[in-house]
Amino acid sequence: CLNESDGGLVWKTDLNNKVIYSPTIDEHDNNVYVGSDEGNLTCLDIRDGTVKWSFNSGDKIQSTPALKNNLISFGSNNGNFYVLKKFTGIPEFSYNPGTFIFNSPIKSSPVINGNSLFFGDDSGYLYSINLEKYEVPASLYLYLSLAILIIVIVVLIVLVTIVKRKK
Repeated sequence: CLNESDGGLVWKTDLNNKVIYSPTIDEHDNNVYVGSDEGNLTCLDIRDGTVKWSFNSGDKIQSTPALKNNLISFGSNNGNFYVLKKFTGIPEFSYNPGTFIFNSPIKSSPVINGNSLFFGDDSGYLYSINLEKYEVPASLYLYLSLAILIIVIVVLIVLVTIVKRKK
């Protein structure tokens, strides 16, 4: 954190890895939220750099978090999108549009308009979450995953039937 008037160092905090994207500042509550390549979204006290809490997403966070009321939201390179309580870092909601099989990193910074939160992933899809109801559309990948599962089951049944006939 640099002094606004002369650019001198006010405080610094080591987050153990690279920070690529911009932090989100909540001046009202004296918080700054920053994601790192370590996979943590960290909430720091803007006045002295004290770590208030840290949430580990399991993979790099390369997007700028978005604030809405008492929530902070961001994407992770593990394909999950998270909505946390901004004072504690406790997860309120998470969403994986790739259904774990077709995960695509979420590097885009989310945008909030009213109660709708929008974000995109590296596969080129745009998603919308209703922040009041946590409603999300069923992912195209969910249907694709189910189709693959059904095909695998049918193939296994056919193979078992063929093996039993040969005996």
